Amino acid sequence: MLRIISQGLTLNHKQMAKQKFIIDLKAVLELGEGQFIEFKESPDKSLPKEMVAFANASGGVIYLGITDYGQIKGIETSNRLKSQIQDTARNCDPPVAVLLKAL
Repeated sequence: MLRIISQGLTLNHKQMAKQKFIIDLKAVLELGEGQFIEFKESPDKSLPKEMVAFANASGGVIYLGITDYGQIKGIETSNRLKSQIQDTARNCDPPVAVLLKAL
């Protein structure tokens, strides 16, 4: 599973880490998707839009490898996947700062 933290303009990584929506996975699954959390089974064409939406708001977290219904499917966290996500973030207009964390 891979966690993509899309940084809002007013938050830095330390502030993001303190937010309650970046807590243990069980609690995240119980909360479900919402204003700060998005589940994606795998990266798709909607990923850039979601990154930009979180960055334009107060930031947020995209969890790859989890279905929209909160079921953990998992995803292989390869360097290729990480590079693909970083490229997607850089190609957003404007570019989006992201932090990738494997769980």
